[in-house]
Order: sequence, then structure tokens, then C-alpha cells
Amino acid sequence: MEVLDFSWGTVYVGNDAQSMFSQLQKTMSSNSEKDNEEEDCCGGSIASYRHKESPKETDYYRANKGTKNVVNEAAYEAGMLATTVGGGDIGGDNDGYSGAIRHAYWMYLIAISLGPERAETIGLLHEDFIITRGKYKGMNNIYSEDSKMDMINNAWGINMARENPNLTDVEFEELFYRAVQSQNGTIKIIDTKTVPKSTLKERFKSLEKTKERLRANGHRMMPSIKW
Repeated sequence: MEVLDFSWGTVYVGNDAQSMFSQLQKTMSSNSEKDNEEEDCCGGSIASYRHKESPKETDYYRANKGTKNVVNEAAYEAGMLATTVGGGDIGGDNDGYSGAIRHAYWMYLIAISLGPERAETIGLLHEDFIITRGKYKGMNNIYSEDSKMDMINNAWGINMARENPNLTDVEFEELFYRAVQSQNGTIKIIDTKTVPKSTLKERFKSLEKTKERLRANGHRMMPSIKW
């Protein structure tokens, strides 16, 4: 099997690529059975994309019937996008580029479905809880650096819903990426080393050109993962 490394990821070609793909599918299936053991939030759960609720958020859903399904569906879509931009890191990271766009896109989708004001409320309630473990145990999560990052990116997603509610996920990522590159302070990423060198749209074009070149040279391609 030949392994080709690019700035945006890795392409596997050759006779053993199919067996590697099958093993990857088994691994992903096994991870999903762990339910929500290793979770972050809003689509950040490892392999399951389940949405982790704060207690106040749960109370809000009980008082506003039908809201939870919309929020969970948005979390799933946000987790899928985070996985894609993260190059296969299921659900995305916590304090890097994929975690930032996960929160922004989550709020974007909620704002489109439920309105910007309700999205703002849900985003705030989601962050408002007491940390129960680790070095910040006993502190309200809102005051953590991770939460500050999340709320800034939430606001960007909600504002984008006000300005342009008809974006595809790829179009959304392109605008998000451009905003990150502009360094205008509207998006916050703690781990800046995770910012990719190009947009998804640009990476997809590059990948298609690579596939065409490999096919022209007689290589067998590993089938694309269908999410």
C-alpha cells in the first residue's frame, strides 16, 4: 500500500487500501458503542455526536417542548462538520479549529430553526454549570477559557445566521476560515496550531485532482467514507 501525505491529510492507495478501510469502519462502529463515555458537547462526543446538556439547559428543554430535537439535530450536523475539518478527528477537538467551528455551526443551525434570541439563550445555558472534576472543580464553567472561546464562536455563528441563513456547510466553513485568517477578533481559537492551511472547498478540489492523477497512473483508490 502506498501512503501519500499532503498538508490537508493522507491518501492511501494500493491493494491493501480496502482492508484498511474495512478496519476503520469496524473501529468507528466500536467507538460508537461506547455511548457517551468520552464527550465534549454539541456534536463533540466521540463517534456518537450526542449533545451533552447542562442542568439548566435540560430545564429549558422541559419547559420548551420540541426544542431539544432541533438542538440535537444541529449538534449532529455540527459534529459532522467538525469531523470533516478535523481530518477524521471524530467530533472535532475542544480548543482548536474544529471545536470552534463546531460551536459556531451549531449555533448557526439553531438560530435558523429557532431564531437568534433562542439560540443565544441555549448557548448561554449550555455553558452555565459547575465544573465537578479537574483543576477547575467547583468553578462555574462560564469563567473557563474553553467556555469563553465557545461563547465568542457561538456569537459568530448566530450573527452569520442573521446575515446569511442559506449557507451550505462548506460555504459556512469558507466564511469561518476567512474570518479566522482576518484575525479581527470575532472568532477565538486557543490552539492556533490546529488551523488548517486552506478551506474545505480548496482541499476538496486538491483531493479530486490527486484522485484523477492516481487513477491515470493505474492506482486503486480507497473508497470514500460515507457519513
